[in-house]
Amino acid sequence: MRVTLNKALQQHVDLGLEVLRNLADEDDNLEASLEALDENTKAIAGPIGSVYGDDAEDAFLEIWRDHIGFFADYTVGAREDDDDMKEDALDDLKDYQEDIADFFSGAIPSVERATVIAGSGEHRDLFIDAIDAYEDGDYEEAYELQREAAAQIQGIADLLAEGVVDQYPAKF
Repeated sequence: MRVTLNKALQQHVDLGLEVLRNLADEDDNLEASLEALDENTKAIAGPIGSVYGDDAEDAFLEIWRDHIGFFADYTVGAREDDDDMKEDALDDLKDYQEDIADFFSGAIPSVERATVIAGSGEHRDLFIDAIDAYEDGDYEEAYELQREAAAQIQGIADLLAEGVVDQYPAKF
């Protein structure tokens, strides 16, 4: 479980930021990168469904895909210098933090809601800062933030995997 979640979530960081860079640049590779990101989303949802069932997997997919859309909204707002769009996306991402915290703390008894909110907030900030750095042409900083986001999400993956294994030791 730990290896699966770590691999999929680190890949999420790389694919997610690739999508956002393609979106920022209005690159022809956007559609292909979106498809790869959605395949990754399914790879993250699969282990959740294998433990908690199809309804949980579907609920996760909806929440997860929404947050990807909110980052896309922020990226378009940054590209178009639309502060209102960026602010709306940040508000949506704040709501996402609540939703994902409810989801994981509701499914995994050892996972505290506040911990998920804090971790997803740190993840959000790293992504937003990476988008902003990219839009400002500071590519070195953008890729450094991507590396930080990949390392940070490993802690989230470990927390979730440990919680699932503790909850279902016979399965793992």
